[in-house]
Amino acid sequence: MALSWQTPAWWAFLLLAGLGFLALLYLVTWFSPRRTLLGASPPVRLAVLALNLAAFACLALSLFQPRMVPTIDSAQHHLTLLIDASNSMLRTPGGWPALRDDLVAKSTALVDRLPKIQREDAVFSLASFGAGTRTHTEAVPIEELPDTLRNLRRADLAAPRASHLDAGLDHALNLGVDHNARAILLYSDGFPTRQGTIDPARRATQVAVPIHTWTPPGAQPELAVRDLYLPPVIAEKVPTHLRANLRNQRRTAADTTVTLRGYFGEDSVREAGTETQVPADGWGRLRVPMAFRRRGVHYVDLTLSDADGKETHHRRVFAQVTRPPKYLAVGGDNRWVEAFPPDRGWVEPIQAEALTTDIDLTDFDAIIINDVVAGQFPRGALKRIADAVQRQGLGLFFINGDHAGAEDLEATAIMSYSETPIEPLLPVSTEPRPQLPEFSERHIVMMVDASGSMGGPRLKTAQALMGYIVRDLLGRSDRLDLIAFNTEAYHLVDNKLMTPDNKRQALYQINGIEPTGGTDPRLALKLIADRQFSNCGLIFISDGFFAPVDYRPDCRPTVFGIGQSKHSISPSLQKIADPIPVPIGTLPGSLEIPFFDPEERPHFYEREPFVPQRLDFMINQADRLPMPRGPLPGNAITKVRPEAALIAIRPKFTDPVLAYVTRALGTIGAFTSALPPARRGETPPWVDWFERVLPFAAFNRYHIAVQERGDTLVVELNLLAAGGIAPRVSSVDLQWRDRRGFVQILTTRKGDRVGQFIGTLEPRREPDRLEGMLEIREQGADALPRVQRLAMRLPRAGTTPRPGGREAEHFGVNHALLDALRGAGGGTNLDENGTPFVDRSRTAPPGRDLRHFFWLAACLLYGAAVAVRRLAGQRSQVKPSHS
Repeated sequence: MALSWQTPAWWAFLLLAGLGFLALLYLVTWFSPRRTLLGASPPVRLAVLALNLAAFACLALSLFQPRMVPTIDSAQHHLTLLIDASNSMLRTPGGWPALRDDLVAKSTALVDRLPKIQREDAVFSLASFGAGTRTHTEAVPIEELPDTLRNLRRADLAAPRASHLDAGLDHALNLGVDHNARAILLYSDGFPTRQGTIDPARRATQVAVPIHTWTPPGAQPELAVRDLYLPPVIAEKVPTHLRANLRNQRRTAADTTVTLRGYFGEDSVREAGTETQVPADGWGRLRVPMAFRRRGVHYVDLTLSDADGKETHHRRVFAQVTRPPKYLAVGGDNRWVEAFPPDRGWVEPIQAEALTTDIDLTDFDAIIINDVVAGQFPRGALKRIADAVQRQGLGLFFINGDHAGAEDLEATAIMSYSETPIEPLLPVSTEPRPQLPEFSERHIVMMVDASGSMGGPRLKTAQALMGYIVRDLLGRSDRLDLIAFNTEAYHLVDNKLMTPDNKRQALYQINGIEPTGGTDPRLALKLIADRQFSNCGLIFISDGFFAPVDYRPDCRPTVFGIGQSKHSISPSLQKIADPIPVPIGTLPGSLEIPFFDPEERPHFYEREPFVPQRLDFMINQADRLPMPRGPLPGNAITKVRPEAALIAIRPKFTDPVLAYVTRALGTIGAFTSALPPARRGETPPWVDWFERVLPFAAFNRYHIAVQERGDTLVVELNLLAAGGIAPRVSSVDLQWRDRRGFVQILTTRKGDRVGQFIGTLEPRREPDRLEGMLEIREQGADALPRVQRLAMRLPRAGTTPRPGGREAEHFGVNHALLDALRGAGGGTNLDENGTPFVDRSRTAPPGRDLRHFFWLAACLLYGAAVAVRRLAGQRSQVKPSHS
């Protein structure tokens, strides 16, 4: 153990000055004529002065943060210099001698920058990696690093035929494990020949070993592709050009062949080649016309070969191909196509019979089937549509039509899809809605007005009616919610099965209702706003003296006007449903209640015009699609599936009108009526209905750039400002999904600019994992409510350049990978400044803090000084006695 001291803070020097002043004051007092401060006699004065000065000294020493620290026989700091000995490094102009000179210069500057305590204390180990790893020196004083590098020969390095950077980092982690402070300094161009490079850096972080880098000069091939450019955003089918400069560093002219390979929207790789001559030690230009077919993220490989067919350089570039949404309109009634706004997408109308295999469904974003029966499609067409919806994310929107020219008893268009591949995809059933309620699933919501105006015989009549419904019309399988309201709402019975015991409880609650206050049913309706019901019936009982309110249209309403006649029905009650007048004293058994005794609907289409009602209380704000202002010409009688999102219904009958559901990767919508006509100067509401099924509706919202950095794909997503205002999106989740459903989540972070998000992916590029899509999920005030899916094709394993690449394909410096290694390993770039170790001279070393011992000693010494002076004073006052 050893005693350690630290430099005090600036304010401590003020305290030191104060203590020095006090010490000087005590010394001056020694020579003062009045020496009462120290005592009368010289021995006492000397003792008090010594004790006070010792106390001041203890306080002063405590300001230097004394600690008892363990002594370390070996050096605390250890640096591992890891050298990349691969061929891509050795191709640097000048070869290994040039690299060695660069290392000597960098190491000399680094040693000079080290603080003296580290320069005297630190040691280094030297290792290299290539196809394997090799250790050259271990635990040598760091001041000898430049001389060691001067004597390092090429033959001493690891085999150069590969660049196993992951193995090199793991090897470096195993060196210097006995030292307290370790660091790794990597000298590499950042081109590994296999995956898994970042994992060792993460392991180094876990054991507090930072990974720093030195940047080598970087090699360039004799014949290389420079300044490769393809527009990052390209419109579909619009001609563009790939441009590049070709650099020839040979002493003779080079006949070159440039080969382009990639997916330009086709189903297979397309390859094209062009020949050009590049002058000796000169430049050549490349300009290749091309066009892309399908929307998504595409890539192009460019390979440069010399006259002997030897490939000298490979480059890869990605581009985002964009276009507005494209719809395939299939149907007999396509009059809506002419009214479709051209700025919202493209529509290609065809007849159902023309949907043969000649039409490629991948060219479209959604299919609109309008008033077409299943039998009109060619054989196999419906299966092709179903497969494209589930596997490719193709949107599907089905429109039943107005049933024109058919009898009400004839099957509707939607019924014709029963037992077809389309049937299980639809959000509504192809079977007609049952004519009678399904008694095993009835849910009754009974709301009664308990305001002051309902007092006396009105309430008695209402209680008799409610008691009759509970006793005689509800069975064991029925559920009941009983709510009384005035200006407040009281949930008297909450979702109870009507067993005999629960019936008695419900009757007790009914008979206990007392009228008071005003009338406001909104709070009562709010109690059930978020509830999900099956075969719901709303029994609403009131005298009608309240303002009109919105109700749950999915619960089939039955309204009773207490104390009213046919000629005095309240408009507020009429807004909910056609009221049943109940005069005072009416016997409940004489009333016909439609929900319990419904009229038969022996038809499949309801022809009476109606205005659809949107279920705002059940759907998210983003799903509140616009509704037509005019009436619709009837609707197909069907029922919504439990997993579907119901957007709008037909009031009173509660038939579904507009609904959506997601199946696998596709979204399907269904509209059970006919499209309303477009109004002049207005965007038809069905444009938004169609966009709801698109896999990628944000065609003008994103700018997506992809770069390949070794084993990693970096996806940069930029949100484009609309009207000069950037969308308020706080975060974005990215993932890549292949056709089989395999999902890889991208590690996403915010970029430096507003609306910029960057995701990294280390893909599994297997031959059967090539087709896929990028899925985008937004969060924030302006976030899109649904996942956006954009086609994205990953390079196949084994294509050029391979993932990670062959060692012969690497030129220059991969700064992106070096940045990633430093980020994962907690290091910095030490090319010009910085040191590899933490400067421990500015931080308190570990050990036992002794400041409180010095404080205690100062207190004891000062107390002793006071005690000595007082005891001496008391003795001097005692006089001797005379006998």
